[in-house]
Amino acid sequence: MGGKPILPVSVNFENMTRRTVIKLCAEANVRPGFGRIKFYDLRTSDEVYLTSTAGGIMPVTKVDDKVIGNGLPGPLTLRLKDLYSYLGYGNREES
Repeated sequence: MGGKPILPVSVNFENMTRRTVIKLCAEANVRPGFGRIKFYDLRTSDEVYLTSTAGGIMPVTKVDDKVIGNGLPGPLTLRLKDLYSYLGYGNREES
């Protein structure tokens, strides 16, 4: 969607991981957008990932029978996942 991550505008629970991903996007020099994500958007995206407190950043490579991108986690997803993992190992503090 325009070469940048789109995060849902409204979520039932504004979790810590989502807030952290927004900060990590800034660190990776990526400005996320915020909008309504439709099923069509998921199926036609180059990359898709989910966030959760328990799972962190989880790549999505398939939605129903539709392969996302090339079927592998995308470069931004991997970068954010690496940055997030780095936080989890205590190598630096989240601000």
